[in-house]
Amino acid sequence: MKPYVFVLACISMLPQLLKGQTKEVCFMDAGAGIVRFDFIENEYSFACFSDIFFPHDVVYDPVGNWVYWTAWTTDRIYKCRPDGTEVDDPIQGVSHVRGIEIDTQNNFLYWVEKLDNQVMKYNILLDHSSELTSVIENPEDVVLDIENGRLFVSGKEGIYSVNDDGSNLTLLLNEPGIKFLEYDPLTGYVYYSSHTQHAIKRMSDTGEDVVTLANVSGLPDGLAIDDVNQRMYWTDWESGTVTRAKLDGTERSTIISSGGNISGVFVDPGTSQLFWLDQDLSEVHRSGILGQNDTTIIEGETWKWIRDFQVSLADDKLFVIDDFKEQIVRTDRNGYNREVIVDSVPGATRIAFDQYSQKLYWSDYNEQCIYVKDLRKNITRRIVENVYAISMDIDYHRHVLCFVDQLSKSIKTYALFLPIVKTIPTPVGTEPKALGVQVDPQLLYWIDDVEEAVYRHVLGTTDHSLSFDEDGESISSIGPGIGAQERFYIHDNRVKYGYVGTMFSEWLYYPGTVFISNVKVTNDFVPLSLLPMQDVDTLIKCKDDLASVRLNVYGAIPPVTYEWSDGYVSDYYHRYGIPHGDYQVTVTDSRDSSVVMQLKLMLQDFVETSITTENAEGGNNGTASVVISGGLPPYTVLWTGNGINITDQLMIDQLSPGTYHVLVTDMNSCQEEKTFVIELNTGIEEPDSGLRIHPNPATNHLTFDTGADATGRITYQLIDSRSSILQQGEIGSGQQLNIGFLPPGVYMIKGHYQDEEFVHSFVKQ
Repeated sequence: MKPYVFVLACISMLPQLLKGQTKEVCFMDAGAGIVRFDFIENEYSFACFSDIFFPHDVVYDPVGNWVYWTAWTTDRIYKCRPDGTEVDDPIQGVSHVRGIEIDTQNNFLYWVEKLDNQVMKYNILLDHSSELTSVIENPEDVVLDIENGRLFVSGKEGIYSVNDDGSNLTLLLNEPGIKFLEYDPLTGYVYYSSHTQHAIKRMSDTGEDVVTLANVSGLPDGLAIDDVNQRMYWTDWESGTVTRAKLDGTERSTIISSGGNISGVFVDPGTSQLFWLDQDLSEVHRSGILGQNDTTIIEGETWKWIRDFQVSLADDKLFVIDDFKEQIVRTDRNGYNREVIVDSVPGATRIAFDQYSQKLYWSDYNEQCIYVKDLRKNITRRIVENVYAISMDIDYHRHVLCFVDQLSKSIKTYALFLPIVKTIPTPVGTEPKALGVQVDPQLLYWIDDVEEAVYRHVLGTTDHSLSFDEDGESISSIGPGIGAQERFYIHDNRVKYGYVGTMFSEWLYYPGTVFISNVKVTNDFVPLSLLPMQDVDTLIKCKDDLASVRLNVYGAIPPVTYEWSDGYVSDYYHRYGIPHGDYQVTVTDSRDSSVVMQLKLMLQDFVETSITTENAEGGNNGTASVVISGGLPPYTVLWTGNGINITDQLMIDQLSPGTYHVLVTDMNSCQEEKTFVIELNTGIEEPDSGLRIHPNPATNHLTFDTGADATGRITYQLIDSRSSILQQGEIGSGQQLNIGFLPPGVYMIKGHYQDEEFVHSFVKQ
């Protein structure tokens, strides 16, 4: 049962895409990365920077289990887990951020913004930041004295003290060139690194008793104190090393040698972890406090070359072709939490993502084909050969992938559920090089590489008309529309915002933009109703087979829940080991949109047999016959038991008393086996009694049967044909009486059970 059968049957039922106010459009800027423009807030934001880090200082929060670090070039404070996952930039609007400090007792984060002369305070729980002071010129670092409610800040003039409410600002030490600070609450000493004096130094918390602890040949930069083990750590920016020593500067040893430019360092003695920053490689590292097990948890220059990207509107994710690493990756909306979707794709050029079926399409320049990967099934396959798609978009109304093929210089479509490729005729003398599908009305816009003009095509027809003409100037890319009258396109490496009806356009974004991707709308993204499809992977041919079923709901926005009528509930579309029968599955997506699917897991009639027997009147004249129904002929029949082995006969005779089996097998190797008994017809009629004995005829044992719920003992006498009592006693229901010592013949059992007398005759063979 293939998915496209269901799609073709239901395609006329699909509603049109919902209209909604546009909120965001995304551009690719060759210099900055991916740019987002918010039309409501009228502001730009960035994701997937070409070089997003150049880290400066780092701290670790053992309570929340977060690593925080500052990035000078991108004006951000980042955080992640110690293993490098869940990357985020929780604080917006920071500028030229340098040193950072954390108060885990009161959930505050402090940092300095050098060029703005600001010391900032951030409430982690309330997600609120405020300015502590803006008097210190060019602040470099900040450390906290929790017990006394004050901070020490290094600036252009030296080291300052200020209360954590911003009051009582005091210059404690007038000494320029101080970079990083640390405070030891046990001794009250403030430790600092000096660029101008190339030294690690210490002073009292009043600015007195200044002591040089260690001279550094390069540039001493980051500084950290382990007050539990009485050790300190500092970095040498020039030599790329981290040095560990006692708090008096003795017993020095180099524990990290990176060869780069190491900046900030932080030690957490509670977890025996050391965090440090490599500015040269833009990396965040974690190691043991002796430098062992050095691990890179954040890699800088994550997005060195971005070739193409797509936005998943359903979950606000980004799909990016990373040309530097030759990967297609998925990230969050800010380019963090990178997940490799496809590895080793040096020829990947353009991508399109169908969020309803969770399928990713990409063109491969090297292999001149188009691939698709089903992200739910983790299956990749080639779908279109002998093409080089240089632009791609999805038409959800007609369920086709539209692309520009540079080899044939044409626009083509590929049906999402059928392997059909068609060509959209374009005007003579034009050469399409980029396209974008508009939602409503159903239009496809494409760029003519000859005249550098934008054409409009009515989908499903051969109608083309001129939409924009920039007088021969270069137009390189076109994006999705805003409503019915506006278009985005790129002219002279800048974004223009065009109005279709009036041919009027205006500049929207100026840097070196390369191409445009999807528009984000403010209303819930509900363009399609749920369209159920299903694949039965394992056909149920035989009665005891178990099925495997894939449920595919086109139009569902993940995560999706599948609730089966037999009580099975899962968020996974594939279910294994299902018995035959009728099922009802309720599928619910993240919008609480639901659809009910009916499944009948009984694909054909199963093999069924019925046996007719006739007992033997004498020693070997019993008969048996089998009637077969269901299954698929031809059938094979095998009779076994009591010394026989007979095949492919529907009736057998000359059976002596005993137990027999018949095994029927159909063309699909489905089988059914029946067991039957041929008894010796003695002519003895058993009396109507609450107690019966069996088998009759018997060989070695007799069983007394009084029913499943009977209790008590049975008194019996075993009597031969001359009325002689051969044996007597008591026996329980269901127990066997040994009669193997009797010679063949007819015998009688006489006795009492529950105040009733009984008499039974039986044959001993």
